[in-house]
Amino acid sequence: MPDEKDREALRTLRLVCVALMAGVVVLGVVVAALLLGGLEPLAPGLEGLLLPVTGGYALLSLVAAPLLESALRRVPAGADRAQAMGRFSTAVIVGMALREGAALLAVVAALLTGDLAWGLGLATVVLLAMALALPTDRKLQDSLRTTR
Repeated sequence: MPDEKDREALRTLRLVCVALMAGVVVLGVVVAALLLGGLEPLAPGLEGLLLPVTGGYALLSLVAAPLLESALRRVPAGADRAQAMGRFSTAVIVGMALREGAALLAVVAALLTGDLAWGLGLATVVLLAMALALPTDRKLQDSLRTTR
């Protein structure tokens, strides 16, 4: 069972994750406002290249992030609670950063191509994945269980 120190670290970790998500949302709102306000796409004609690359990277990140998190969470035999908590935090941040990169790339692709539906739609899917990956008491408890 996580103690109070673990719960405080978990709250901080959640704030970091929500801040990463908020950055994507703010950039998406700015890009949408610019394009809907009449800004011409910055690189029209690149849709054929950018959209598949962006989609591919998003798919890759959505598959790789949980696998990478799982690998980073592994605690060596004899590790103490602090080491397990450190590994848990590292795994969450790395996974979230990988997903955030995909979401930001999708928003930038929307700005470059002018395709808001694709860019913001893809960013929304990645944001949903980020929301599902937020650290919870249960995930922390499962991770700390390995130190017993």
